[in-house]
Amino acid sequence: GTFGVRSSANRPNTWKQPLLSEPGAPLFEYAGHGQDFDVRLFTSLVYQRDRFDVGLNWRYYPEALAAARVQTPESTVLPTEEYNLFNLNASYRFNERLRLRGGIDNLLDEDPPLTGANPFHPTQPTNGTGNTDRGTYDVLGRRYYVGIAMDF
Repeated sequence: GTFGVRSSANRPNTWKQPLLSEPGAPLFEYAGHGQDFDVRLFTSLVYQRDRFDVGLNWRYYPEALAAARVQTPESTVLPTEEYNLFNLNASYRFNERLRLRGGIDNLLDEDPPLTGANPFHPTQPTNGTGNTDRGTYDVLGRRYYVGIAMDF
């Protein structure tokens, strides 16, 4: 069989944005804060043999400082924890036209990290319960799928 590895690391150089949309407003650096991570890693491991293949995908996001700290460095909003997500997939090709595939998304049933927790706020402490970025993190939990693909 054959074994393959694909990996990419993405890092923003800068992301500056003004607080107000007025000409001459100061720019704040958001790279590395909120969901603008210092780096994002995506890795796929694949093994193929004859008509069978299996793959494991890994997505990694490091800890990220709260976006509130960009404009208010003394903010007590906690950083978002690092996040690892693994997906497993496999397929079997019966012939040139028919393929069975399946997999498990969020293999380890990893909960998304909470964002915006601020237990040290002097007047309105919060633990961030229920707050996460659904566009970045898996909020559905472990899922299974199976399918048949037919080429015409």
